[in-house]
Amino acid sequence: MAKNTSTSSKSKTKTTKRASAAAKASRASTKSVASTKTTKPAKAAKTTTVAKETKSTVGTAAPHKSNVTITQNVTTSGALRKFNLFAAAVLAVLAAVSGVVMKMDSYALGVEHVTKDVLRSVSDTVFVPAQTLVWDVRAVWVVAGIMAIAAIMTLLRATKLRAYERRALDSGIGSWRWIELSLTGALMVALVALMSGINSLYMLGLLGGFVGVAGAFAWMAERANAARVSSKPHAIFALLAGIVPFVVLADSFVVTGVYGMIRMPWYVYAAFATLLIGYGLMARVLVRVLKGRVANALTAERMYARLGLLTKLVFAVVLIVGLS
Repeated sequence: MAKNTSTSSKSKTKTTKRASAAAKASRASTKSVASTKTTKPAKAAKTTTVAKETKSTVGTAAPHKSNVTITQNVTTSGALRKFNLFAAAVLAVLAAVSGVVMKMDSYALGVEHVTKDVLRSVSDTVFVPAQTLVWDVRAVWVVAGIMAIAAIMTLLRATKLRAYERRALDSGIGSWRWIELSLTGALMVALVALMSGINSLYMLGLLGGFVGVAGAFAWMAERANAARVSSKPHAIFALLAGIVPFVVLADSFVVTGVYGMIRMPWYVYAAFATLLIGYGLMARVLVRVLKGRVANALTAERMYARLGLLTKLVFAVVLIVGLS
């Protein structure tokens, strides 16, 4: 009987030990599972945070990386909007001042065609080139119109078109910017050409058209850069198309001095130099953007906006002083 009791006691002890071991194993397993459940969400949260940061960076950074150290201050959307509102106000003031202060000097605008030389057309008709004046262009209204157009388009970018422009800039493309720069740039180049003696409607349209082509190729270069394909061909065409009007104007100055033996008024040369310098600085910004040397698209937009405002400001002041 004592033997059976001892055996039963030993059996109970073994059973108790097995139960205790099983309980410990169960607690360890539960703890491991709990630890795993606790760790995984944290990891997921960390991954989500990194993903958000990456998305934010990709949304505004230049598509191509560069080994060059970037030192510009990063621009925010709010700061860019404030600057656009300021620029629109300045341009509106320039439009008003130019319309009030400038003199009503006019420049004849004509079209070329072929006509009959009555004196030489005896037996056969002799054709000679001719020009017919179709309109007297007043510089004051052109300057005021350029500033007003720029003010309206800049104001729209800061208000109604802000969301559209932000989406475009997030992809690295400034579509509305190139439209505004092409339109106002073409008008400014055409006005300088008209004041320098190039009064052909066809020639003025051609010079302004080259400015528009330069803007279109610059836009295509940004699109190619955003798509991570080569933007070099588009950039080269943009730079070449943009320099053509300045070559033609410089040639006109030289020809006028050599054959006409006169010089243009000082404000014509000053307006030409202003546009040439502005074009060169914007071309430099475009090259830096395409090479990835600008912090992000908003910073690039700020650089373009400042150069555009400064160029128009100096251009308007020169003509206001010269024609007042």
